[in-house]
Amino acid sequence: MTLPARPSRDNTCAVIVTYFPEVGLLSHLDGILDEVAEVLLVDNATEGAARAVIQSALGKRRVSLFQHSENLGLGAALNTGFHWADERKYLYVMTFDQDTQPLPGLLECYSRIHDAVPGDTVGCVGANYRDPHTGGQLVADDQIAGEPFREIDLLITSGTLVPMALFHRVGGYREDYFIDLTDHEMCLRALALGYRHYLSVPVGLIHSLGFPTTHSFLGISWTAFNYSPLRYYYMARNFILMFRMRRGRGAKGGTWGISMGGPVLRRLASILLSESSKCKKVYAMGLGIWHALIGRAGRLDSKFLGRRSSGR
Repeated sequence: MTLPARPSRDNTCAVIVTYFPEVGLLSHLDGILDEVAEVLLVDNATEGAARAVIQSALGKRRVSLFQHSENLGLGAALNTGFHWADERKYLYVMTFDQDTQPLPGLLECYSRIHDAVPGDTVGCVGANYRDPHTGGQLVADDQIAGEPFREIDLLITSGTLVPMALFHRVGGYREDYFIDLTDHEMCLRALALGYRHYLSVPVGLIHSLGFPTTHSFLGISWTAFNYSPLRYYYMARNFILMFRMRRGRGAKGGTWGISMGGPVLRRLASILLSESSKCKKVYAMGLGIWHALIGRAGRLDSKFLGRRSSGR
């Protein structure tokens, strides 16, 4: 058995999906370029003043651009990036959101996980992250028992290292999910093929989910993520689509659904208790659930929710 090559700067590139990026992308790029050989920006039809940010990014060495003429969604953009990486013979791809900042030594942390896990079953590898607005972490400091990494079922897109061999075996990202849960869905398909995913426990990313705000009532604290109604539509729809798919295949469907059901209900409670546009967001989630039940996927027609919502 030939073991996979160790991830290194020379055999790893990064793919960043952009959509109306802010100027912070430029400083994040510097940190990403310290970790990998090249960076590809896959842009989903950014217009207006935000185009200047992309043009400034192209002024950096080892940064390329693939421009989509329309917003094809996250899954399609990631597939575009992986095909670009495959043509250049990269063995690993690190995927990033446009607003994520990697901390120095991220790729080396991932490489050590590959060194420590025997065999060829290492799938995706991601990192613990800290929210710059709330200071919260995916894995809090008091939950870390000195371990350098732990096995995990699901990883977010941003900061995740994906072997090119895994991408080919699973068949890429689902483009009909459009945005939310494309990462989780691919992780589940990889698990079904025998891969195992890992999380580097030390904080390796500065990353934010949505526009988080913290709240408390009667001694109970929670975080509201304040996504747009459009994002809540995709979250609800794709969660149901994914749950039905896993149940149909008999592969971790029930376990995964139960573990994810709690966060979904908490998010709904957060909308009702502390977010604006409550009715529109609850309607969007209900519409997403209905479309999942009737098997409708793909990009949502703007007539259902009115004007274009932001990417978050």
